[in-house]
Amino acid sequence: MNSLSQVFFTSSRQPHKRAQRLTQSVLAACITFAGSNAYAFNQNACLQTFQGEALEVCKAAIQGNPQARYQLARVYGDAVNSNMVDYEQSFFWHRELSRQVLNENLQDPVYSLALYNTGVMYSDGVGVQQNVKNAVFWFEKAAQRGEPLAMTRLAMIYQSGAPQVKADFKQAQNWLEKAVAKDNAQAKVIMSKWILEGKINKPEIQAIDLLKASAIQKSPQGSFALGNMYATGYKTVIKQDLIEAKKLYSIACSQYMLDACKRYHDIDTTGKILP
Repeated sequence: MNSLSQVFFTSSRQPHKRAQRLTQSVLAACITFAGSNAYAFNQNACLQTFQGEALEVCKAAIQGNPQARYQLARVYGDAVNSNMVDYEQSFFWHRELSRQVLNENLQDPVYSLALYNTGVMYSDGVGVQQNVKNAVFWFEKAAQRGEPLAMTRLAMIYQSGAPQVKADFKQAQNWLEKAVAKDNAQAKVIMSKWILEGKINKPEIQAIDLLKASAIQKSPQGSFALGNMYATGYKTVIKQDLIEAKKLYSIACSQYMLDACKRYHDIDTTGKILP
């Protein structure tokens, strides 16, 4: 899986343009402040942390404005902002917003990411004690709104099980198929793996097609797996093609997959994969 910052905010959709502008404004008006407590966040904390338009966004978040809460959740959870990262704050605002989304039935698609991110924080223990059962609750809420990232996380949790969450492969496959139908590249890679492992009774060629589709979407995992097949050949389905393997490794390497970089270098310098 990708690093936390990549997972946390990755989506096939980008936030609305106004949401992007507001986030940029908030960041531009930040004042370094390390002593705030997420569970006692109030107007004084806003005054100590922000200025200008960002201060107004902070006040609006406290008063219950969902878009403002979304901005604060992003600011505190974005690892790029080293002077502002505070995962407890980020979790606080994500959960506050997520509860509001359910209570007020807010339908803007951007809020599906808030539900998903709340699930991620519970699942990974970021800003809050790890609780996979709570993560499943929020992932399901996001998935029911059509968020493929949440569907994929549910598939992985139900496949292996977790504390207070019983393994249920039927549920796992169901959510994964929904994520694939939503064109999620990571879901395609996982589905391909499960087919090749014999967990799902589908033709191997379908697994290869899923990997190819994920590689077209520039998935590093999909590109690497498909590159491995072309590097050595795979049964009678894929003939060895080092040029194609090198191209696929390049895609994965460009996204910081070090094993792919090594194999690209091996082919480039020796014409084969070294141990």
